[in-house]
Amino acid sequence: MTEQRFCTKCGGAVDSGDGFCGSCGASLKGTSPAGAANATGAVSSGGESVPPQSRPGHSGTVGTGQSPALRVVLVAAIIVLVVTVLAALFVWMRMDAASTASSGGTSIEAPRDGTVRVQYVITAWGGREKYPDVRTGVEVKVTDGSGGLLGYGRLAQDEPGSYEFMADFDIKQSTDGFYILNLGNRGELSYSQSDVVNGVLQVAAQLN
Repeated sequence: MTEQRFCTKCGGAVDSGDGFCGSCGASLKGTSPAGAANATGAVSSGGESVPPQSRPGHSGTVGTGQSPALRVVLVAAIIVLVVTVLAALFVWMRMDAASTASSGGTSIEAPRDGTVRVQYVITAWGGREKYPDVRTGVEVKVTDGSGGLLGYGRLAQDEPGSYEFMADFDIKQSTDGFYILNLGNRGELSYSQSDVVNGVLQVAAQLN
């Protein structure tokens, strides 16, 4: 029985004694016998050329698609990122709302450099009958630790009949870090630079 051979170039069948392929003219040196793989990857069987079988799920080219597991990981990472951003935004909004509420719903701007804003509030329970010296127009004086005048303001009643009076005014920034407040002859209230927040010194006092 004559051994069947195939051309390594075109895969065509040739006789064992042929020196060149009758189909493409290629030299038949090193031609493969039946059942061996030819140059194109085809496997001959029973005198016929059988194309190579592809593996399941793969084509002849490298796929560019992402695996399902990788897509799941990417989607999960995006969801975590979005949730984190939304949570941070929610916390920031709550803190901002609390800050606004604590300042009476208004935004306090720090005064220009070299000055301090004094916001002084005093509540005199009992009114003028009990505290006749706490009234509209009374001077609130502020000095530094050595007695040097930093500035002054005057009381104004919050509203008619109210026991609450306030003064809102600017003073010079203390060079020694001390702020001594005087309301008439009612003694001194002493504060330091650490009590000045964003350029504002807030003072609240009560007379019972």
